[in-house]
Amino acid sequence: MVLYYYIQMASSINGMRPKSDNWSVEQLVNLINQKRIRNPKCQRRKKWGKHPITNSKKSNYHDYIKFLYDTCYSVEAITIAKYIEDKEEIYVNIDGNNRINAIVYFYNHPLDIFRNNFHELRYSGAKHTAFIQMLSDINYPTFMGIRRMTRYINRLKNEELSSYWKSLDDDMIEYIEDEVEIVQSVLKISGGEFFHTNVFMNLVIFNNPSTDQLSQIFSNINMNSNPLSSNDILAATLLCANEFNLDFDPFLKTNLYGQLNKYYNERQEDEILECYHPDNSIEKMNGTEFLISFQNYCSEKYQLIPNFESDTTEGTGVFHKLFDLSIVFYGLHPSNFTTENIQHFSESIIKSLEVLSSIVNKVCPPTIDLYHFKQDSQLTLKKTPLIVLIVTTIKLLELVNDTKISEQKMHTILKRTICYHYLLDYLPKDKRDKYTVNDDIRCQVGGKAIQTKVNNIIQKPEQVGHTITEQLMTGLFKDIVEYYNQPYKCEDRPKRRRGLSFPYRLLLSLYYNNRVPYVYTQKKQNIDHVFVFSSSWENDNKIDLDRIGNLILIDGELNNKRSNNSIQYYYDTVPDLMNCLNYPSIETYDSVVTHDKKSVTIQDTENFKKITGNIENMYIENAVKCIFDM
Repeated sequence: MVLYYYIQMASSINGMRPKSDNWSVEQLVNLINQKRIRNPKCQRRKKWGKHPITNSKKSNYHDYIKFLYDTCYSVEAITIAKYIEDKEEIYVNIDGNNRINAIVYFYNHPLDIFRNNFHELRYSGAKHTAFIQMLSDINYPTFMGIRRMTRYINRLKNEELSSYWKSLDDDMIEYIEDEVEIVQSVLKISGGEFFHTNVFMNLVIFNNPSTDQLSQIFSNINMNSNPLSSNDILAATLLCANEFNLDFDPFLKTNLYGQLNKYYNERQEDEILECYHPDNSIEKMNGTEFLISFQNYCSEKYQLIPNFESDTTEGTGVFHKLFDLSIVFYGLHPSNFTTENIQHFSESIIKSLEVLSSIVNKVCPPTIDLYHFKQDSQLTLKKTPLIVLIVTTIKLLELVNDTKISEQKMHTILKRTICYHYLLDYLPKDKRDKYTVNDDIRCQVGGKAIQTKVNNIIQKPEQVGHTITEQLMTGLFKDIVEYYNQPYKCEDRPKRRRGLSFPYRLLLSLYYNNRVPYVYTQKKQNIDHVFVFSSSWENDNKIDLDRIGNLILIDGELNNKRSNNSIQYYYDTVPDLMNCLNYPSIETYDSVVTHDKKSVTIQDTENFKKITGNIENMYIENAVKCIFDM
């Protein structure tokens, strides 16, 4: 019945008809060890873990091997293609990568898959660790051939294991010898036969299919029983979309082939079968390989672009989706991957990312030390708004080239749009809703939503973010600053500084870099407190030492030398810098806090709130001016 399904499925692929066969586990492993079975270019990476996860239905090696013990037969076929290379039969795996990985891993590490054994050793401390590791690394035939563990240890001539064995008392050695016999009995299939010679794999074998036929078989097999992801489908669909070249940009060509080699090398990790490795001298890059390598190239060069592997946990990659926008580019049909289209796509993307990168570097300069910041302080966008933003930038560049808007106008549009969109995520939903309507790059997830949004933008790209006014941006900043001000009593103050998010970085960076001499902007900058974090206060008033208004950016070397001293240290050391930054005067500072050799005390918490509130207003006013190029 299974073969009948494959014959029916294959009959539509240029009349190809597969043959069935049965291989023992030993035959399969031997062919793999001889490197006569490999994975094709479009093969999916393995998904299964080694062991079951509590409350998870995810497939795993342990459960599949247990199934084989129960049935002695794979039931569901492993599908492969057979070729002749140098007068030798070579097989390419089409469907069954997870099962092959499970079988071969169990063959090589049976006691790592089935761990319900040698309990007195596994749970008795570090003394037995090396022996347990040795057990986990013994393959199935070797373990099943052990008659006495004492003799096996002696044959290994391993000093560490020999010393360990000699340290065991007679009772423990007898326990291990008995346990070996018990485990060997458990690892035999019903009837007392060996697993590797008496468990068989059902195979369906296609003879010498072309690359195009191979991709069709791969797609058809997984259409119903084990649906392919959108990326798997594209990998198969675009396998033969290679009628283009990258000679228009030799530098890009070199880098993309380097990225492609790196991508395939990473796919080899933890795979039993040898995976595909491109031969750049004779093989042409195909459509999906171009999009993957181009995205990874841009990911290394531009902060906004995610690596392809991290980007495709849900759906297709950013560049796949961009190329598929037919109202801007071409669509993912193989015939659209021409040299002219590839050149236009890559040049458009790179030009837009250069513009966006310059904006990001102005908004979040790389000179700030991110030690006290959370990961989200590094400006990144989710996939859908990122796509919309890139398209917007491409269309704005077209207007600049046609002299319909200035370059400065383009930068202002993009700056306010990016900052506004990213800042919204730092408000809780009940506070965010009133601002969302003005976020022109935010849209629902899904192809139709993106198409609709992009359709609207390409009509009038210069109108993107036009409802974001200085007043609206100021209100947004004030709501965020208020939300992040979380006062507490002195007795409840945290032991560590709070991890800082993007709004902190934006306000502090824009203020510092807009006011200080250029030479200071090129130095590494650290976060410091106006009133030091170790401060205490005696009354029951609540303040927040990590509120934005109590934080400053300062030259990193100076910050380390200030320690818990008064802010006067900065005024004495770099008076020109402090005069530019307009922070509290020494007199104002001393009216709030006292320093002695052992402690710092805030005497006037109300004045503390007033001063830090004024600094926050100063930060906000500066940020709005910078974002709107006022």
